[in-house]
Amino acid sequence: MEIMVVEDERITAEDIRFRLEDMGHTVTAIASSGEESIQKVAETKPDFVLMDIVLKGDMDGIEAAGQIRNRFNVPAIYVTAHGEKSIFQRAKKTRPLGYILKPLQDMQFSIAIEIAIELYKAKKELQESNHRLDADLKQTQQQLIQQERLRALGTMASGIAHDFNNALTPILSFSEMLIHHPEILEDKEKISTSIQRMNVAAQDAAHVVRRLREFYRRRDPSEIFQPVNLNQLVEATISLTSPKWKDQAQATGITISINTDFVHDIPLVAGNEHELREVLTNLIFNAVDAMPYGGTITIRTCIDGDHVTLEVSDTGTGMTKEARERCFEPFFTTKQDKQRGTGLGLAMVHGIIQRHEGRIDIITKPGKGTTFIIRLPIQSDIQTQSIGQHTEALSRSLHVLVVDDEQGTLDTLTDYLTADGHTVVTAINGREGLEKFYADRFDVVVVDLAMPEMNGEELSVAIKKIAPNKPIVMLTGFAEMMEVTDEKPSGVDDMIPKPVTIPDLRKAIAKVIHHCEH
Repeated sequence: MEIMVVEDERITAEDIRFRLEDMGHTVTAIASSGEESIQKVAETKPDFVLMDIVLKGDMDGIEAAGQIRNRFNVPAIYVTAHGEKSIFQRAKKTRPLGYILKPLQDMQFSIAIEIAIELYKAKKELQESNHRLDADLKQTQQQLIQQERLRALGTMASGIAHDFNNALTPILSFSEMLIHHPEILEDKEKISTSIQRMNVAAQDAAHVVRRLREFYRRRDPSEIFQPVNLNQLVEATISLTSPKWKDQAQATGITISINTDFVHDIPLVAGNEHELREVLTNLIFNAVDAMPYGGTITIRTCIDGDHVTLEVSDTGTGMTKEARERCFEPFFTTKQDKQRGTGLGLAMVHGIIQRHEGRIDIITKPGKGTTFIIRLPIQSDIQTQSIGQHTEALSRSLHVLVVDDEQGTLDTLTDYLTADGHTVVTAINGREGLEKFYADRFDVVVVDLAMPEMNGEELSVAIKKIAPNKPIVMLTGFAEMMEVTDEKPSGVDDMIPKPVTIPDLRKAIAKVIHHCEH
């Protein structure tokens, strides 16, 4: 072992050095004062220090040992002629390895040193073991975190698939009705209603993936909500969800009815209609799942000061206190069948309502049903300004280059644009798009992001080098995520999330044209 001696009596110091070296240890240095001992510990880095208590200078051995322990984590063995209890109590606070009284006796000194060394080794091994355990614990924690992330991802994917299937149900139901009962095609009013319902359901399906952001994102201050009539929203949602609460339930011998109790002339609320419909859809489906033997769902609207209140009540099983307190937590579910519930629906409901600056409360009791109470602020005059801006078709015709590697998307975009009076040239990949851009003059370019050979970002950069002011709109399924992470591709003036709708395309083109002209 490497040991430093601190002793102000030179003869005693040399005697201790001799004893230690005779035992096979190395004396790194001898210091005669507390200040010198601290300096020499920093220089020689011994395993521990043999420290006299009474030293020359302003610092005694106990104070010096305390600083050495705190600064360098080097312990001490006290060697002193003073055995008073008060001194021992002070010395004990520095956590020494031992306490040897003078005059030194060979056997006592040797035994004390050997015990101190074994204690030092044991503490050292314990520290090393703790370091290894800490490293193993951190590694295990990382593995558990990774496993939990994968589990959460799997659950979320299951939840998205579940909600996506819910959104697709009206589309499949109404389209199968048209296929198997072609005589319905003669009823233009019914056909028009069915097509409108399928269109709404398709938009809701496209909105499912975007709702993943509702766990963490706040409303963008620049986002403009539309005026929403909750009575009409409820009626439409009841119709869209009827395949589940009515048809599927009746097929299993269960009868579920939905009653409405609306306040007339209800004020409009400011909101995203897709999101609010998703809120109501989740609450209706939750109510259905809570009534395995049938029952009644009642949906009410009323005015409460400067808010509109929407209540969804069921006559189902109700919630326990724990379920009531945790139902808005992501992945919390009381449903044993993961196909019926993944614990994501109410978490997203809560996020959406918060983004709408609203509030959601629950009244529930086991065996007595559940009532969800949502309060949303009434639409203000200021909020209604700018609504519908850039949603109408442009008054002038544009020459548009559309680049996408999916022929179906090219055909759809061509139909959208030509219906608004524009002329369209298409390209099936980035390289062909660049060639056609060289050969013609376009007012605006619409490009897909993910394409083989030359992707949309590379094409946009190449076009901007040729024509820096040329408006470019990018189509991508990652548009929402890119906006949140501020990762808009180079050369792109605006992005549209897929699937593309006519209002989204009109708005984006009008926006980039207006920006480039001003």
